[in-house]
Amino acid sequence: MFGAGLRSDGPQPHLVNIQFQKKMSVQELHLYLDYTLDESYSPNRIAVRAGNSFYDLEDIANMSFKEPQGWIVIPLKLSGGEKFIKASLLQIVVLSNHQNGRDTHIRQIKVFGPRTSPIRAIYGFDTMAKDVRSYALIR
Repeated sequence: MFGAGLRSDGPQPHLVNIQFQKKMSVQELHLYLDYTLDESYSPNRIAVRAGNSFYDLEDIANMSFKEPQGWIVIPLKLSGGEKFIKASLLQIVVLSNHQNGRDTHIRQIKVFGPRTSPIRAIYGFDTMAKDVRSYALIR
């Protein structure tokens, strides 16, 4: 989870690059936008790109907003039906702002991966006998 925000000025498009140390599974991207506070600084159109480096980025999602307020959930999935993507670089591109604003504000960004079962996270597999599974975790 990445919990910082963005305040950017200058020419568009504005870019947010999120790099991981290794290839990670990513399922959703959450952005906190507030049109009532930011008005012309609020993004109107956003694109999300993913890849392993800056040279192989692919468009994963494109979204348009009308006066966004609160958390915006952007599901990240490929066209092949996968519920998540694997990437070591995510790029959020602010294509345009409301009222043709030049600067942009994104108040908070969160990146979520797919949930895994606690047993799989600890032991690396899910196929435990029911008796063993009931005593495997401390409550």
